Amino acid sequence: MSLTELGIQYASLHLDPSPLPGDERSCVFLSKRPPTALVVFVHGFRGDALETWQPFDRIATGSEAFREVDLVFFGYDAHYSNVMASSSFLYDFLKDAVAGPEAIVSALLPKLRADRSKGYKRIVLVAHSLGAVVCRWALLRAVEEKKEWRENVKMLLFAPAHSGSDLGAVASAAFSNVPWVPLFVEAVKAKVPLVKELDPESRILTELAERVRRASPNELCLRAHRVIVAEREIVVSNLPFPGDPCPDALRDTDHVSVCKPSSRVHKAVGFLQEMLK
Repeated sequence: MSLTELGIQYASLHLDPSPLPGDERSCVFLSKRPPTALVVFVHGFRGDALETWQPFDRIATGSEAFREVDLVFFGYDAHYSNVMASSSFLYDFLKDAVAGPEAIVSALLPKLRADRSKGYKRIVLVAHSLGAVVCRWALLRAVEEKKEWRENVKMLLFAPAHSGSDLGAVASAAFSNVPWVPLFVEAVKAKVPLVKELDPESRILTELAERVRRASPNELCLRAHRVIVAEREIVVSNLPFPGDPCPDALRDTDHVSVCKPSSRVHKAVGFLQEMLK
């Protein structure tokens, strides 16, 4: 069932959402005009390609600022997969989307093929929580393989998890009087690789930080353009990743709501608009 059949209505600046060809987890909103930019939203642990970001989808498809922007809400298995596999899928998508966006479009609506023959001038990765780690590993691969398109990429990160998350400690603190909680947390870690990979001392996070440190300072794609953190953050550490700017905090937000624009928290949309200029 499509989103329009579910009663979610979108403005007319973009086509109705469609799954990416060969990727039912991801959703794409194609601009009706020749696009100059591609924005890719990447959710976090236990997140969903579209739901994590709502109402970003409705705001963007109804805003003149995004009229010439293709929007992709990238999905991956955020329950039982692992960071390296997820970053590989994201890298493959970026490589294909940048090298031949018209080919992807052709599978959805052939008449828009010519509009995308010149590619994208700007690419913005918008990531939440674990998605920041997935994005940076994908971009690190682009740097190591010397892909030219990496020079056009910027990152906007919401509550990034690249400094780690002690989910076990959070659960234990919340249920300190329940003796079975620590055993439950250990069982979850054993079956869910992503929980272990989010530990502040995990090899995934320490190796990522070390490789980014070794990379040339001119590789700007590896450093976030802007980092947004929640005022009431208890899931991830707000400690900045090496080379990233000091974060901006949004009032009255937590780990989940920080990436969901609202009448009170409209800055999130403004931050993205800035990066498209």
